[in-house]
Amino acid sequence: VLISSDVSATLATNGTALPISLAQAGQTARVTFSGTAGRDLTLYVSSVAMTGLTYLNYQVKKPDGTALTSGYCYPTGNGCALATYALPASGTYEIVFTPYPAATSGSFNVQAWESSRVTGTLTVGTANTYTSTIAGQVVQKTFSGTAGEQRGLTLSGFTTSVSAATLNVIVFKPDGTQLTNNNFTAAQTS
Repeated sequence: VLISSDVSATLATNGTALPISLAQAGQTARVTFSGTAGRDLTLYVSSVAMTGLTYLNYQVKKPDGTALTSGYCYPTGNGCALATYALPASGTYEIVFTPYPAATSGSFNVQAWESSRVTGTLTVGTANTYTSTIAGQVVQKTFSGTAGEQRGLTLSGFTTSVSAATLNVIVFKPDGTQLTNNNFTAAQTS
C-alpha cells in the first residue's frame, strides 16, 4: 500500500513557467495563484512528460472554493492551451490537476497570464491596430449597426511569436448572444 500526498505550488501570473512533478501514482497537483476581479486569466500546460497519460483533468476554483471552470487537457505534442477565463473575484484561486489514468507519474509545466481586456470602438471604414505582449489577452471592441445591414470584418497582418497560433473572433449581438465566430491562423511568425 502506498499513500501519496498532493503536490502544492504557487503560480505567478506573469507567464513564468512553474514545473510540476508528480512522482507517485495517485498524486494530484494543487496550484494556487492570486487573481484580481475583472481581469482575464489565460492558462497553458507545456513540457508534458507523463508516460501513458491520456489527459489531465483540471478544475479552477474561485477564492470561495466553488468551481469557476473545469475540463480536460489533452496534450498535443507536449502541451495544451486552456481557455481564457474572466475572474469574478479578487483573492486566491486554486487549480487542481489530476492525471488520467491515476497511476500516471511524470512532470509538466503550468504558465498563467493575467491581463485586462483591451476595449474600444470600431468605426466603419477605419483600420484599427492592436499589439499585445500578453498571451491570451482578450480584445473586446464594439461597433454600431442597424438591423438588416450587412457588415464585413477584415483581419490582416496577424502575426505572432508562436508558430501557427490561432485567433478566435466572435461577434455578439446587442443582447449578448453569439451571432458568428471564426478562427484565423497566423500566416507567419515575427
